[in-house]
Amino acid sequence: MSFSTTAAALLYRIQNGFSKHAVELVYASHSLWPLPKTVSPPQSQLRILVLDASFNPPTLAHLALANSRPPPHEIDSTTSNNRDYDAKLLVLSVRNADKTLKPGDATYLQRLEMLEIFAQAIKPQEGLEPNIAIAMVDEPTFVGKSKILQTFLKNRPAASSSQRSTQLDFILGFDTLERLVQPRYYGCEQQMMMSLRHFFSPEGDNSSVVCARRASSSYIPADDVDHAIANEFISMGRINFIDIGEDLAKYSSSEVRNNIRQRGLETAEWKKFVPLGIASYITCRRHLFLLFVAVSRGRELRSRGDDKTFSKISLAIKQLAMSSLISAVAWVRRGIAERHPQKYVLDDKELERVSALARIELEDARIELERAHEAARSMGKGAEGDEADDQGDN
Repeated sequence: MSFSTTAAALLYRIQNGFSKHAVELVYASHSLWPLPKTVSPPQSQLRILVLDASFNPPTLAHLALANSRPPPHEIDSTTSNNRDYDAKLLVLSVRNADKTLKPGDATYLQRLEMLEIFAQAIKPQEGLEPNIAIAMVDEPTFVGKSKILQTFLKNRPAASSSQRSTQLDFILGFDTLERLVQPRYYGCEQQMMMSLRHFFSPEGDNSSVVCARRASSSYIPADDVDHAIANEFISMGRINFIDIGEDLAKYSSSEVRNNIRQRGLETAEWKKFVPLGIASYITCRRHLFLLFVAVSRGRELRSRGDDKTFSKISLAIKQLAMSSLISAVAWVRRGIAERHPQKYVLDDKELERVSALARIELEDARIELERAHEAARSMGKGAEGDEADDQGDN
């Protein structure tokens, strides 16, 4: 069974409440995950990197987070640390605390397909085999994810048989850290502090946070994160900071989408922000990504009341949708079949002919879409309708 088929079936289960522990393991690099396959498990505790991965699309900044090593404790910050995490987990949540999928957004299945490609780009420590998994959860908050993931791991035979505790290191960007300490996600500040203390406590959920700084020179900038709340857990060594480089720290999924929207899929500019496999995935599914871009622009124009340009966008969307359909190569009257049918040969010449026809349709739709984009830009730029997609991105 292919990854996409498996992912689609598991997605149906979790979205309809059929999943045990509200977790579905979509992919694992081997059957023993999260235990290492070729080396002895750690003597004390299993340490798992958890990357919240709803990216659309994943970028090189996300890859840098996934490839990072555990940070040394503050009191020993001068000591080099080359040891990798015991296991890594990419988590896609089908519920988000701030937003829901809108028409034109990449679907959950498409995001899972990109995660599978993304997982192949994560480099294991030298001499070790990959120990990576992809999971879906039905939980929007980090506190909730920690709780259900710990329950899931305790009930997973490979992990429970080791009789070792598990520490989850949630790696995230600075914007996400800001939301982690916002009372509105917990109901009130008192409830937030109780939840966070249990989340970080070794006797509770035994989780920690690793945060990528926005720039290598910054530590925890004023007015970005509540100091009193964050410092309590920083001093405990449960919130740590890493650098992934100033250039990478600026990469974001919305930047990739905006680049494609403004310059087109054919340009090489956007490809420098994403892993090679992700660039290939987007290029191979160019119809879908052009549709995402068109629908997103249409939503924005409709909200502005620009019905004329919206109509042009709608026409381009229909043309793109039609050009992505599989069409018949011959028309046969209903109930009438040829007595001695001629065998259809799909050789290189015929494939080139059919491809040329498809390119003509796509080119017409692309030109119409570009005209609509140009008309929209001439009106002046406004806030993009899908910028919220970057919440949780870096």
